[in-house]
Amino acid sequence: LVTGGSRARVSSMVIVRGSVPLLWQEADSFMALKPRPELEEEARHLAPCRMHLSALTRAYGRVDLLSLIEEAEGSSEAKLGTMLQRTIAALQAEGSCGDVRYHAFDFHKRCGKLSFQDLPLLLDVC
Repeated sequence: LVTGGSRARVSSMVIVRGSVPLLWQEADSFMALKPRPELEEEARHLAPCRMHLSALTRAYGRVDLLSLIEEAEGSSEAKLGTMLQRTIAALQAEGSCGDVRYHAFDFHKRCGKLSFQDLPLLLDVC
């Protein structure tokens, strides 16, 4: 509850944890410790990502999408993170995903090896 003057507002934050809303798979996941995602063609990601983000914005209003994907070049997740960022940028450019804000926070880089001193920066990111 936020009060200001004679009016009060109710505000909330809902955390929805999930997978990256793109078309991908980890074909070698049973054989590798860090399987590499295999992605579909770039154009095929737009429709499912649009549908997912539109549903979230209809349900909750503004959506702050926080990506914790490892961004280091050559990492098993880097390609996935790059595609997510490009797909969201394309949807924002066409105005078809509602009020979505994308934030990248390379959790592995900032908090790897149990080094959590940068964890409070997550609050600044969103």
